[in-house]
Amino acid sequence: SKIKTIKQEADQLSSVITNAKFESRETRRKGISVVYNPSTGKTEWKEGGYRHSICGVYNPNLDEIEWRENRHGGIHGVYNPIKKEIEWKDQKRHGVCGVWNPDQQIVEWKTLRNHGVCGVWDPIKHCIEWK
Repeated sequence: SKIKTIKQEADQLSSVITNAKFESRETRRKGISVVYNPSTGKTEWKEGGYRHSICGVYNPNLDEIEWRENRHGGIHGVYNPIKKEIEWKDQKRHGVCGVWNPDQQIVEWKTLRNHGVCGVWDPIKHCIEWK
């Protein structure tokens, strides 16, 4: 049933959060990205170039993380399990974020002029929450 599935997702998420070790890093005038690599069981950090944004996405087909940079604005990638590839978008001077929508089976994109933007799939409300 749908309720059982949502409860399983919630239990799985809470166990991930409980077992998480919180790490943080910061950079000056450079983008930074962190991605969990399930094949190594480790998180990988990468800094972009001076004033560049950077994004890493785990690609299960290649069993590796793919990295891309944008020197003029935001960049974001999302793995699309239907197309079996990473969808990338970059924006000049604007923030960009993509989120996989499992209900519609598509990646939804948002850009925000001169600011950062972030979205997260909410499995309870069945929608993407954007900030």
